[in-house]
Amino acid sequence: MNHLNMNAHLVDGDVGDEQHHVDKRIEPVDQRPATAHYWSTGGAGHVPGWYKVAHDGEWWFWRTDRDCWLHASCPADDVLNNLEALPPLDTATHVAGSYYFRLGQHGWERWKSGSTQWIGCMAPNPGSVDRVIHPGFKPNASEMPNSSNDIVETNEKVEPYRPTPGIECEARTPRDNQWPKWTPVVVRAYDGNEVWFRCLITNESFSGPIDRIEFRPKPELIPLSKGGELNQASWDDFVSRLRHDCVGEGVHKHYTAEAIFIVQKRDIIYGIDSDYTDNFAILVDDSAYHSIQEYWDALDDPERAALNVASQEEEECDFLEMNQRYQLDLLSELDNHTLTGWDECWEYVNSHFTHDAAEAFIQRKKHDYPKGLRVYTDAQIYCWEYNTIKEAILSGKLKFVDADIQSNG
Repeated sequence: MNHLNMNAHLVDGDVGDEQHHVDKRIEPVDQRPATAHYWSTGGAGHVPGWYKVAHDGEWWFWRTDRDCWLHASCPADDVLNNLEALPPLDTATHVAGSYYFRLGQHGWERWKSGSTQWIGCMAPNPGSVDRVIHPGFKPNASEMPNSSNDIVETNEKVEPYRPTPGIECEARTPRDNQWPKWTPVVVRAYDGNEVWFRCLITNESFSGPIDRIEFRPKPELIPLSKGGELNQASWDDFVSRLRHDCVGEGVHKHYTAEAIFIVQKRDIIYGIDSDYTDNFAILVDDSAYHSIQEYWDALDDPERAALNVASQEEEECDFLEMNQRYQLDLLSELDNHTLTGWDECWEYVNSHFTHDAAEAFIQRKKHDYPKGLRVYTDAQIYCWEYNTIKEAILSGKLKFVDADIQSNG
């Protein structure tokens, strides 16, 4: 068994995010709370993110992939001018759709109604936050994660989480005043002030002082298809879905070799001669109607009455009672009305390894494509690079390796 090395050096990877000029200094604990918090939806060439200003005037930027605040220079003017001020993140609940988030002393947490507790999670997308509940504000019951008073504000003292032996959870340890990322573990036993646990990534066993190790419940899995963080759990989930869709039971739904899942957007081509299509459209100014009923439903009462009068003169019946051919002939004689043939086409939007990922994109972006989106399964025959990489994933030749665990191990 290895005794936990409390003096091991945390190796920093490439920080990236050059637009924020982020350096590798991680925020000292005593810099909370900050004097101001902001969120930025990003913009051209900028990544959405959380900012805060410390008491000494220094700027910090929340790095989702590192689970920590990193020192940053003051944002560029085009970002600075569009920052949205928020109350302190440590003392407020952020609402994004039907989800509730908060940033506590151990990082981002999401309220899980099923277990009535806050669980660790990725930072929410700043652009998706609908509103912020201030600590002193008493919202309606419908605005709270539940109607009880069990939700503890993050600025209050919270008892440390002590997992039951045998339960999967996550742990992290202080090293040179820096906090490495949360790591999946199983606690094996407690002995006074010592705790023994096994790392689920390396399968090694460790022990250490209980007051130097933090634990938290196992976060709910957010799959890569829905923007989740790349870790061992999300990688295993991805490989399982890839296997199902490309070589498993999912093949029976598409019967396509070397499958790739393409999102396509629907478009309509007007101006086709009626000799070549049975589809007709009624074009009126900027509107298009693809059936008589759809056109009729858009009319107001005076317009309907005028059509019925014209129909009585032509066929001695109301407009909707006429034969469709006569209906179209009558409409073609009206001002600003054009009758034309049409057909639909499907254009490429993007590609995905799995069907779930393609469907997730549609659910996330369908509001931008009012004419419709669909998943089309295509064959990547003779796409040797793509197929070789996919086969390596499925065979286990290409695996997920946690760089932090490897460098610290």
